[in-house]
Amino acid sequence: MATLALTGLAAGGTAAVATTATTLQAVQIGLGFASAAGAIQAGYAQQQALQRQADAEEFAAKERELQRLKNLRKVQASQRAIFAGRGIDYVTGSPQAIRRDSINEYFLERGSDLASTSRTINSLNAAGNQAVTNGWVSGAGIIGNRIGTDWS
Repeated sequence: MATLALTGLAAGGTAAVATTATTLQAVQIGLGFASAAGAIQAGYAQQQALQRQADAEEFAAKERELQRLKNLRKVQASQRAIFAGRGIDYVTGSPQAIRRDSINEYFLERGSDLASTSRTINSLNAAGNQAVTNGWVSGAGIIGNRIGTDWS
């Protein structure tokens, strides 16, 4: 009878240890999911920061465009004043060529700046998308490591 009682006690103790181990595994898996969620959220936060940077770059490009237009208008006004002061017609001959060169320079600078800005914005957007992907991969890795460790 005593042996039967000890066997029952041992079986009850094993069940308690198994329940505690299962609870600890569940807590560890839960912590793994929380860590994974943090990694995923960090990826999205990085993407948002890069998007803000891309927006700032786009705004700066618009500001540079306005400054280029102001500079072109200043140059043209100055040229008109110089030629008018000398009695030269601004829309024919050499003055027209000078005006055309000023406009061509404006468009060259504009095209170069647009291309550079576009590359920068595309790069920032790609980096943002990669940050989100990295967050998800990291999160999946954390969960996989927790489950693999806890179930083995």
